[in-house]
Amino acid sequence: MSVQIIVLSVSEKRQALIHKQFKELNIQIPYSILIGFTPQNSAEYLSPELTPLQKGHVCCARGHIKAIKQAADDLSPDFTIIMEDDAALHITKFEQAVNEIAQRWDNLMPSDSHMLSIGWLPHNNYLLCVEALPSDNSLECLPQSKLTTRLVYGAQAYMIKKTSAQKFLPIMEHDTYAAFKKCILEHPSIRKNQNHTYIDQWLNFLLNQRILFPPIVIEQKVESIAGISTPGGNQVVWDKYFKGAESEIKNYWSF
Repeated sequence: MSVQIIVLSVSEKRQALIHKQFKELNIQIPYSILIGFTPQNSAEYLSPELTPLQKGHVCCARGHIKAIKQAADDLSPDFTIIMEDDAALHITKFEQAVNEIAQRWDNLMPSDSHMLSIGWLPHNNYLLCVEALPSDNSLECLPQSKLTTRLVYGAQAYMIKKTSAQKFLPIMEHDTYAAFKKCILEHPSIRKNQNHTYIDQWLNFLLNQRILFPPIVIEQKVESIAGISTPGGNQVVWDKYFKGAESEIKNYWSF
C-alpha cells in the first residue's frame, strides 16, 4: 500500500522547519508542501458576514479540502496523510506506525469510518487516556496503543484512503463558503448547531473519525496562524496533557 504526506502551509518559516524535521528524522514517505488559503487570497470564496477570525477558520478548512482533492486524484497513492505545518512527529515510531496502518487498514478501520486521526488535540491527561480510553484495536509497533472511533478536535494530522477522498470530495468542494455550508448542512451526519467555520466541527463528523492513541503527531511550540489557539499558546495544551508523564513528550521532534 502506497502512502503520501501533504503538509498544508502558508508560512515559509514553518515550511523550512518541516523540511528540517523530515530530513533529521529521515522520513522516507514522499511528502509535498501544499500552499493553503488566507483571507487575502480568498475574497471570492468568503461570505461577507464572516468575522475576521471566522475567515481565518474557513481558509484553514478550505486548505484541507484542497489537500483532500489532491488525495482523491487518480494518480495519488492509496493513502494520504494530511498534516498542518506545525506538526511534530514521533521521533522513532511515526513512519513505522503509518506503514502498519496502511497495511492493516481494513482490519483497523470499520467500514463506515474514513478518517484516522494520528494527531489531535487532547481533552484528557495522557495517564488518564492510558487507564480509561476505550479501545478495540492496537498497533503492533506501538504495544500500548489504542484505536477507537471517537470525535475529538484538532486536524493536526489524519490519514485518509484515496477511495474515501473521492467519495466525499463532492460534498466539500464548492466555489464559495455559502455553497459549501448549504451542502454540508444537508448531510445527515452533520450537527446543524455546530460552528461550521471550524474544520473539526464538520470533517470528523462527515468521515466518522477514528483516533490513534498515543498520537504520533503533536504540535510544535509555535503560534497559531489562523488565530485558533488556547490562551497561553498550544504549549499549555501539551503541558497539561503530559503532566505526570513528562518523559513522553520527549518522543516528539523539537521537544
